[in-house]
Amino acid sequence: MADSSYSVRPGELTLKLNPKETCLIVIDMQKGFGAPDGSFGRFDPEYPKTVQKVVPIIRSAIDYCHKVGIPVVYTKQTHVPEFFAAGLHSFVGRELVAIRQAGVRLCMKGTTDTDILDELKPADKDYVFEKNKASAFYMTWLELWLRYFHTKTLLITGCNTGYCVIHTTQDAFARDLDVIVVEDGVNDPIPYIHNTLLDLIDRRFGRVLAWKDIQTILDKYPEEVKIAGASP
Repeated sequence: MADSSYSVRPGELTLKLNPKETCLIVIDMQKGFGAPDGSFGRFDPEYPKTVQKVVPIIRSAIDYCHKVGIPVVYTKQTHVPEFFAAGLHSFVGRELVAIRQAGVRLCMKGTTDTDILDELKPADKDYVFEKNKASAFYMTWLELWLRYFHTKTLLITGCNTGYCVIHTTQDAFARDLDVIVVEDGVNDPIPYIHNTLLDLIDRRFGRVLAWKDIQTILDKYPEEVKIAGASP
C-alpha cells in the first residue's frame, strides 16, 4: 500500500518560499469546535479530539511566524440567532441535518464558542477576521489585507479539512495565491474525507506539506529546497 503521508511527495518537489511574501492562516480554532464543553463537544465528545490533535503543530507554526515576521491571521466563525432561524436551505447534507436536529447553535455571537482556544490565543500583532461561511474569503477583508502584506503564498492550518479548509484553499487558488496546506496542522473527524481532500488539494490546488518541511524551506530562503518523493 502506498504511503499515505504527504511528506512523501508524488515525485521530486523543489520549492523556494520567501518569508516576506508568506502568510499563515489559522482557521476557526475555537472553543465551539475544539473545547469539550463547546457546542460540538456536547454534540459529539469525540469531535474536539480531532481539533486538539493539531494544536501543538499550529502553536509551533504561529511561534515560528512570530519569530521571523510572517503575518498570522486568525478566522472566527460567528453566527447570530437569525442565522439559525432563517431557514435558508430547503435541505442540507445529512451531517448538518443531524446537527440541526440536535439543536446545536454553533459559535453563537456572545458565547464562549467563538473564543479562540486558550493554547492558540492571538497576540496583539496578529489579525482576526470574523466570518459566517466556510471560506475565510467570503465577505471578509482577508483578500484586501493579504494584498497589503504582499502575500504570494498562504499557509493554511485549522479546523476542519472537509469544511473551512477546503473552501478557503479553493478560494485562495481562485485569487491566484500559491497555497500550502500544513498536513499536520489540519484535521477532520472523518479520516477518509480528510485524506481524500488532502490528495485533491495536492493534485489540483496547491501543495500539502508537513510543518517541519515548510519551516526548512522558509529557513533556507533564498535557496531552493528539494523534497524527494515516490513515483506518482
